[in-house]
Amino acid sequence: MNITKKNFWVVRNPGPNSTFGDICWSTSLERFYPYVLGTGLVDYERENHTFYDNEEEARKDAEARLAVSKERDRKRRELSGAVLPDIGD
Repeated sequence: MNITKKNFWVVRNPGPNSTFGDICWSTSLERFYPYVLGTGLVDYERENHTFYDNEEEARKDAEARLAVSKERDRKRRELSGAVLPDIGD
């Protein structure tokens, strides 16, 4: 089997407007390599990628990262005095 074509799951840290699909996806080494090159090393390290061979584990990690990110954003808005209503994303 060609290991560069075997799929695995990638989870990365969300940005302020990230959706689930932005931070969790299936790929192969063959397809992931150009992503790393295009991102650049500084941004790649900041995104804190984690790799999984199990979709369920990847999804749990991604959901947890999104929850932390949303809570952090909510607290920032609250501290800045700009509390916006939660519209349920």
